[in-house]
Amino acid sequence: MRFLAANQKVGATIYGQDYRLRPICRRGADFRDILVTDNGSAAELLSRHGGIVSEVTFDRDKVPGFPLPWSKQREIPKDSSILVLRTGGIGDHIMLLQALAKWWQERLYDRGINLWLAVQRTMFPVFEGNTFVSRCLALPVTMDQLLEADYYVDFTELSGGDGFSTRHPADCYLEGLGVKNNRSLKEPPLISQSRLQSSVGADVVRRVRKSENGRPVILLQWKASVHMRTLPPEKLACLTRLFPEFKYVIAHAKDDSENVEAAIKEQNLNAVNISSMMDGLQDFLGAVSMVDAVVSTDSCGYHVAAALRKPALAVFGSIGSALRTCYYPDVISVDAEYSGETCKTPCGRHRGACPEAKLHKTRYSPCLLSIPDDAIAEGFRQMVDRCVV
Repeated sequence: MRFLAANQKVGATIYGQDYRLRPICRRGADFRDILVTDNGSAAELLSRHGGIVSEVTFDRDKVPGFPLPWSKQREIPKDSSILVLRTGGIGDHIMLLQALAKWWQERLYDRGINLWLAVQRTMFPVFEGNTFVSRCLALPVTMDQLLEADYYVDFTELSGGDGFSTRHPADCYLEGLGVKNNRSLKEPPLISQSRLQSSVGADVVRRVRKSENGRPVILLQWKASVHMRTLPPEKLACLTRLFPEFKYVIAHAKDDSENVEAAIKEQNLNAVNISSMMDGLQDFLGAVSMVDAVVSTDSCGYHVAAALRKPALAVFGSIGSALRTCYYPDVISVDAEYSGETCKTPCGRHRGACPEAKLHKTRYSPCLLSIPDDAIAEGFRQMVDRCVV
């Protein structure tokens, strides 16, 4: 857990949340002007806005009512409030949801514990409507909000919380929370679907379905938040040619709609681009809730499909599928099998530029380029055969 304060009076929007901050007075601090966050987001904010915010330190023991850190050995009194702080992408939060559900069932439910989450406001749709989440707070939280909790959880401070690049994140979460992993974890996480039906995303797919008179609808997603994991669009274009009995829609970020449209024309891809209608995560979740299946690169698409109990096909390059899909029974995986001059799959890289792409001057990672269309087509057949669509 880290603490930040503004160097000047400033208004800022951080992860979708508006803040109005004032510099801290030497004689005392207004707790509303101190931001509290986890290590990952603190490093990002200091890197991007180092001239505006600075890190502050103080003796926590001298702050009245400062929450205690969660401990596996600590007996938590009934009716306490526990605040969990976590930043990350959509997939990270869905895997967190998976672990929190098990933690709640095994250690918190019968004690009347209030479970609060501090995540980016843009991620609220993942958790809203969930029965075991009492409250969602925007990350960073302000100090006065933190002081409302009795205990806090910051996974970067817990044993087991530092192996996310080499282990399934849910395993790391559960180890940090002191919950034994077992086969019941293979039940996919569940996002409340009823509240998604009124979203724009759900409505646009509903209209597509109506126009197709019952033809199954497949959502395609080739883009990832990190370009290294972005799949060349032609790798999914082959599906629209090989399996014309399905209707395909493409949903990426709204601000990327024009690039998606250009790729559709370039690849002569027989699909409907609904990206311009994706005004946020709520709309994307709504779209996935209305399709029959999802095909995606190593990105949020297959995580959301699993959370909504939809069949999915996911294509992996730098990260091995076993590290991400082992608790998603309805996700079929296709892994690249590539050995290059600088790497061999899976190389384990999940950020930054691909050295092999730089060496060969390719737009996409060579490992993803190397995946045969036949392998993706076979994975698609397995998805269709295994799941009713």
